[in-house]
Amino acid sequence: SMMAANEDEDDDEDLDDEDYDTPSFAASQALDTLALNLPPDKYISTLMAQVQPALASASPYHKRAAYLALAVSAEGCQEHVRTKYLNNFLAVLGDGIRSDNQIVRNSALYMLGQFSEHIQPEISNYAGDILPILFQYLDSEFTNLQPGEKESMSVSRIFYALETFCENLEEKLVPHLPELMSRALAALQDKFSVRIRELAISLIGSAANAVNADIIPYFDSVLTPLQGYLTMQHNDETQVLLTTSMSTLAILGRCVGEQNFKREFADQCIKIGMQLVNTNDDPDVRKCAYNLFGAIATVMKEDMSPVLQECVTLMLKTLQSTQGINLMPEENDSNLPLESLEDDNEEIDLEDSAQEDDLEDVKGIAVENAYVSEKEQALLALKDLSEHCGPAFYPFIYQSLEEAWTMMDFPDDDVRSAAILACAQFLVAYLKSGQPDGLEAYKKGAKELIPKLCGMVESEEENTVVVSCLEAISDMLKECKLELTTMPGHPEAIVKCVTMIMKGECTCQDQGDEEGLEMEEMETSEQDEALFEYAGDVLPSLGQAMTPPTFAPYLMGCMQMLLKKTRKHCSIAERSFAVGTLADCVKSLQGQLDPFAKHLLPIFLEGAKDTEADMRQNSVYGLGELVLWGGPGLEPKYNQILSDLSMILTAETAPQVIDQVVAGVARFLVVDSGCVPVQELLPVLLTNLPLKADESEYEIVFKAFGKLYAAGHESIKSNISKILECAVAAKKGKEVDADKVMPMVSELVKLIQRDFTAEYQTILSGLPPEAASTLTSITA
Repeated sequence: SMMAANEDEDDDEDLDDEDYDTPSFAASQALDTLALNLPPDKYISTLMAQVQPALASASPYHKRAAYLALAVSAEGCQEHVRTKYLNNFLAVLGDGIRSDNQIVRNSALYMLGQFSEHIQPEISNYAGDILPILFQYLDSEFTNLQPGEKESMSVSRIFYALETFCENLEEKLVPHLPELMSRALAALQDKFSVRIRELAISLIGSAANAVNADIIPYFDSVLTPLQGYLTMQHNDETQVLLTTSMSTLAILGRCVGEQNFKREFADQCIKIGMQLVNTNDDPDVRKCAYNLFGAIATVMKEDMSPVLQECVTLMLKTLQSTQGINLMPEENDSNLPLESLEDDNEEIDLEDSAQEDDLEDVKGIAVENAYVSEKEQALLALKDLSEHCGPAFYPFIYQSLEEAWTMMDFPDDDVRSAAILACAQFLVAYLKSGQPDGLEAYKKGAKELIPKLCGMVESEEENTVVVSCLEAISDMLKECKLELTTMPGHPEAIVKCVTMIMKGECTCQDQGDEEGLEMEEMETSEQDEALFEYAGDVLPSLGQAMTPPTFAPYLMGCMQMLLKKTRKHCSIAERSFAVGTLADCVKSLQGQLDPFAKHLLPIFLEGAKDTEADMRQNSVYGLGELVLWGGPGLEPKYNQILSDLSMILTAETAPQVIDQVVAGVARFLVVDSGCVPVQELLPVLLTNLPLKADESEYEIVFKAFGKLYAAGHESIKSNISKILECAVAAKKGKEVDADKVMPMVSELVKLIQRDFTAEYQTILSGLPPEAASTLTSITA
């Protein structure tokens, strides 16, 4: 009822950035929290009992409440919505965004934005239906807008829906990019208000995030107005054009890459950023500048050396600053600035008993949001500089690590998360430096950081911080490998924290009344499933950082827990990630697989027949990995696996599953066992290429092609066209690991050029110009 309050439409602002003190906003936040923490089936069924009558009501305010309730529930109930309510909710959404009533339409646009963020990839499939409606609404608003007139709230809602929807479309946005960019660039004209130009700049950034290098044709058209906003004199009203331009420019730098982001312009961006920081004592300006510096580092790399001292000094100053931090007394409503408590530059030592007495009436510490965001971005930018500037950043690692380490205990969870990831990267940089003192610093830091992160996984209350801990552990395992896992106690601590997550025993996992239940009886929230996903990623990373004989006992200790998570009563996300984790661990068990195969093979065979596509995809991948790494011990099972793959292919419609069947066949060909029926498998491989959805599997496909070519197989000459078609697809693929795959592709194409010159030239001359250019570039 609070969300259905009859408020003035002028106050119907975006929930993201407007008035936080209304009953409606408080109610929506309460629903958001409930959706994140309650079992989705119980929450949604209770919610729908209120939403359905509201949707049927004649009151636009009741309808608005229904759309807002569904919108804020999307994040916490993603899987449940996708599997149980998707078609119904999409129908409701379609009715709302086509409504003639502005109140209803605006709330439906907000729902579209939330669904775009969280109900993926399903909602992206409707781009062809949704985008024309949004374009039409935007055109109508611009047409009706009179010079000097303030735009309606509908404009913000349309831009919000466009931005969130487009950013999550990824490559599906490319066909719609001309229409989108023409409108966004037109909205940058001076005749439009500051708010509209701000929204247009942000929309361009979101589009670039979605399409990456496909934004290049528009790069020069975007740079001209952005440069204007960066260099013009700003007042309080137009300052937002400066900060938004800096943020969008940072995105463009990361998207278009080193070849297209000209070095001289990168230098100019650094100079402008420095000048803006020095002339604007504004945390938002500093935050955007740090983001820009981090993005420029991906382009300039070690060439940033001349400005690193100044950049790093600014960022460290931000981390050390107490600006915006206020102590909140118990007895009165005023905030005491922390700076005013300083006496002769003495620091407050919370461990000093006398100072504890001085602070005993303080109930908490409040930090202004702008300064929090500034600290978070400073940490992320330092992480970028460390990652991309190589040896040039080495002199700054010590102090950066020291300051970031203290930030792991900062009150704000976003800052803690950024500090965790930054500390992990700084230690990786120490290790990669190869310097004797760097290696010593790495050993000392890693010895302390891994136990700290594992302890935080267990005791930290904020879900997002735990996710960052797990991500940092995975990153360090991937980069440091044996240099990390040979440290005493590290593998045990890592496995323990993963096990606790999967058992639901960590502080951030709300067990409530479920504490007395067995693990298999507990229901999980969306947040718990996200934790399970990240924890599941840690185990394969651990395996790749150890030798198979040392990893096998650790995985065996987790097997029963993982196998329980594959049972039918578990959620789709739990089952899929458990199977995916097991499949990803197979490679790390090479030579040790026999005791595991008897458990894994039945799980993968059963999962390959599951009703859920994600489960089938991961299970088929697992079967292929067993074949590839299982050795002679798995040969007696080849016929059964091939028979099941054949049956799957006959009925399968999901492209990602079909691609995994193709990849499974390629793995059989790479094994090159006498038990593999090569002649029967080749047509299956070739008929279903190029890959449709999982481009990462081109690595194994070209390994199979290479194996066949080296063996002089008769099928090569008759299928040169198909091989070259796949070569072009691999070159253009966005999910292809170019460093691993393209050398194989290039070598094979060169062999075909040499051994089948006439056939190659005939095929090349028959290709469309773009494909011919791509093929030629492979061997350039």
